[in-house]
Amino acid sequence: MLNRREAFGGLMFVAAGAAALTPAHAVAQGALAPLGWTPAALTPVQAMTLDAASEAIMPATDTPGAKEAGVARSIDAWVGNYCVAADAAAIRGALDRLDADARAAGAASFAAAAPAQQAAVLTRIDAEPAPATGRAPFAVLKEYVTVAFFTSRPGATRTLRYDPNPGPYRGCIPVSQVGRAWATS
Repeated sequence: MLNRREAFGGLMFVAAGAAALTPAHAVAQGALAPLGWTPAALTPVQAMTLDAASEAIMPATDTPGAKEAGVARSIDAWVGNYCVAADAAAIRGALDRLDADARAAGAASFAAAAPAQQAAVLTRIDAEPAPATGRAPFAVLKEYVTVAFFTSRPGATRTLRYDPNPGPYRGCIPVSQVGRAWATS
């Protein structure tokens, strides 16, 4: 059974694999899809970077991805309304760093980078040790992406198993009896 730390450790491996399967012809032609919403707390570049990074962290597979779940829009609202200043600064810093590293690797921006370039930037930043004074900014960003995804309607109802009336509590049962993790209202 995996613990949360091991699951997050494998997250970048999954993102890299999914990025390799994603068609890159739209990125190669320089066509970026518009956000479809106006960021309130982030700059437009940070919002585009967040949208691309969140999809790389939580890609669409047989379940919805971060874009379909509206993760970037949720995080933008949280940064503007609810985050403590340290978390908001960490998220903005991580987004700026992702974009700067993608540009240094030759991409126009992180959002315009090929999926393999995005995965390489994410993997490199994820491997960096946390500073002695607190959590790494990318760790904060991954936490917010994960929480935003699994608290969204698609994340909670289509990725997790959902039962609005779960019945009696049965603790300490093997995961093989229930399959995926469950979400209840």
